[in-house]
Amino acid sequence: MLPARIQLPSGRTIEPLRLRMVDIDLSDIAFGMGSSLVVNQAIRLDVSLAQLAISRRQLFVSMTQRRGLEPRIDAELFLMLKDAWQYLITEAQIELRTVYDPTVLRQISMLRHHVRLKLFQRFGIEERRFGKQQLFVDIADRLATEEVMVRRGGMSPDRIVDPDLLVYRDITGGMTIFDEVWMPAEGRHEFHKNLEELVARKNGQRAA
Repeated sequence: MLPARIQLPSGRTIEPLRLRMVDIDLSDIAFGMGSSLVVNQAIRLDVSLAQLAISRRQLFVSMTQRRGLEPRIDAELFLMLKDAWQYLITEAQIELRTVYDPTVLRQISMLRHHVRLKLFQRFGIEERRFGKQQLFVDIADRLATEEVMVRRGGMSPDRIVDPDLLVYRDITGGMTIFDEVWMPAEGRHEFHKNLEELVARKNGQRAA
């Protein structure tokens, strides 16, 4: 069972299934994302959710800029935060995702839906509303996920490479990702820095 209340690194005590926007703190998100590992079919990889999120953002920015476009801030935020609902699940509780207990699975589904909704409201994201850049959002997401499975998950490229993605690899500028794995502290720092920069840019955009 998921706990009714969780104390976060910032000192806040929150109810995960009743998360409010005022409960959301950048440092807590960065801590959770840097500490949590990508899970593929119940197997933990050695890449943090923070590194995966930032790699998605980097691929998206590379593709849009190489096409002469200005990357949309809300799209960058979406790619950074699409998995961030997991920041409320501690390392011990991540194991619950592999348990086929209907009650636990239902709670996790509710947590994902509720926390993503609050995160997107908090950072002003409207999912699937990125106009002409929607394709690049989707491709960046799929490319990063594919790369982490090949480079860090021991999967054969011949087995999982999506033929539809091959044409887009050239427009990422030949980026190499996941060759080096970040330690938790580095993941937290980089995620916090990236998210803080995007929030500042978004606020500046609103002020203008």
